[in-house]
Amino acid sequence: SWDFGDGTTSNSSSNQTHTYIQNGTYTASLTLTDFNNDTKTTNTTIIVLDTMPTADFTWDITSPFIYDNVTFTSNSTAYDGITAYQWTIDGTPTANNNSFTTTFLTSGNHNITLNVTDNDGSVSSTTKTLTVQNRPVEFTTSLNTTTGTEPLTIEYNITVTNGDAPYNYNTDFGDGSANSTLQNNNHTYIQNGTYNITTTVTDLNGDQNTSTTTITSLS
Repeated sequence: SWDFGDGTTSNSSSNQTHTYIQNGTYTASLTLTDFNNDTKTTNTTIIVLDTMPTADFTWDITSPFIYDNVTFTSNSTAYDGITAYQWTIDGTPTANNNSFTTTFLTSGNHNITLNVTDNDGSVSSTTKTLTVQNRPVEFTTSLNTTTGTEPLTIEYNITVTNGDAPYNYNTDFGDGSANSTLQNNNHTYIQNGTYNITTTVTDLNGDQNTSTTTITSLS
């Protein structure tokens, strides 16, 4: 008869296949009984190692910008079941749930680490790098007119549609006058000619974009 040391026995045959469900050290015993009812027992030690959990995760925005809400979700697996999650961002503990949502306030590479612990206390860890980008600066400009007779007064307005506020404005009206740092402008061209209005918008992160518009003042 067989005693596998895990509460399971068998009298079926001399050769046995047995599966141990949990890790641990087991003593398997085989007892042989002959025709005269004499017995002999042989013991063997079986060591079953723990099946380690596997930590893994994904996030929902492939290339997020700063201030985006990014959700991280664990795809970890564990034979013995997962009992604990620990997330860190750049070494700082952040969350202890299966998933969490956070906002990045700085651009660049950020290291995201997930540690999972199973019912046997075994721990698996994985680290992935997420690249967070600054928002590109985008803006439009509007003019009340692009052609007129001298002296020509224009209304020139700037509307930022993307970027991270606050914004700095720098507009060169192309006629040698001082540049303007205003978002909305009134400007007068004294002499006739064709002028290029060039505007550069700089956002909180130092990112810039430049736009040029042509205006004609007739004599």
